[in-house]
Amino acid sequence: MRMRILLAGGAMSLALVGLAQGAVTVVADYGADFQTTTPKTGWAYQTGTITPVGFSATLSGLSNLSPTTNLGGDYEGSSNTLGSSTKPGMLPAVTNTSLYPTTDGVATVLSYQFTAAQIAQFGNDLKFHTYSFSNPANSGINLHVSIYANGNAIIPPGSFNFGPGQSFSDAVFGQDYDFGPVVANERFQIAFTADNVVPSVYTTASPPMSIAYQLGLVPEPTSLSLAGIVLGGLMLRRRRA
Repeated sequence: MRMRILLAGGAMSLALVGLAQGAVTVVADYGADFQTTTPKTGWAYQTGTITPVGFSATLSGLSNLSPTTNLGGDYEGSSNTLGSSTKPGMLPAVTNTSLYPTTDGVATVLSYQFTAAQIAQFGNDLKFHTYSFSNPANSGINLHVSIYANGNAIIPPGSFNFGPGQSFSDAVFGQDYDFGPVVANERFQIAFTADNVVPSVYTTASPPMSIAYQLGLVPEPTSLSLAGIVLGGLMLRRRRA
C-alpha cells in the first residue's frame, strides 16, 4: 500500500510537469507582430557581425524604407543596392514572412526582448511554440541560423544549416521546441547568415528565405514537479493519519 501511494504521488508529479509543459502562452508572433512604420514594442530588426561566441560589435537597426524599398523588404540595410557586395549592405531585408540574408560573417538579426511582467505572469521557460524556416530550392545559397541571448551565443553558428530546398519546422520536429529559461529584459536573437551569396547569382530576383515563428513562455517544469512531490507527500500523510 505504501508503495502504491508513493507511486501515486510520483504520477501526480509527472502529470503536473506535463500540464506545465503544455500550458504555453504565446507572447510574441513574428508575422502577426510585424509593423511597417516602426517595430512593435519588444521587436528589433538588425544587422551586424557575428562570431562563434557572440556579436563582435553593436548591431545596427535595419531601416524602414517602405514603400520605396530596393529589395521588397519592409526593413532593409540603408545601403542596399542591387548587386552591391559591400558588407553589410548586400541584401539584408525582412518582411513579415521572408528574409534576405547578407554575406558571410554579417548577420540579419531578428530580436525579441522579454519583459519582467511577461515572465512573472506566464513563466520563464522559453519555447518555439510554432516555427517554420525554409530555404527555397532555387535560392542558390546556403543559410546558417544561430541563436543568441543578449548577444551571447546559445546555439552557435554552424548548428542549424539549410541548403537549398531544406527547412526546419514544427511539422517535422514538433511544437514547443525548448530553449530553457529566460530572464527579464533578455533579448532572444535569431541570426541569419549565408554563403554562396554572389551578386551575379543572388539578386532581388532570387526567392528569399520564408520565416514564421511564435515565442511562448511556460512555468519551469521543476517548480511544478516539486509541487507534485509535496502533494504526493501530503497524500501519504493523510493515508497514515
